Amino acid sequence: MDLKKALIPVIGLILAAALVALTAGVAYGVMALLVGLVIVGGLVAGYGVSKADEAPFADDGGATPLGDTREHSDVSSAVTHPPT
Repeated sequence: MDLKKALIPVIGLILAAALVALTAGVAYGVMALLVGLVIVGGLVAGYGVSKADEAPFADDGGATPLGDTREHSDVSSAVTHPPT
């Protein structure tokens, strides 16, 4: 009888630890899923931006209606090489 009474708190602690581990595992899984979605979303957005950057140019490297070329279409070249 004494052994059964002694095991009750031990079983309670084991169940509590299992509940904490389960909660932490679920939280970690949700966090990993959200981080993965952020990474994939960033990659998709970056791909879309890179495709949008290429869109105005013809395949032969022609100019846009504004006269920009591939080499002089970004902001840094516009700052270092203003139009003449």
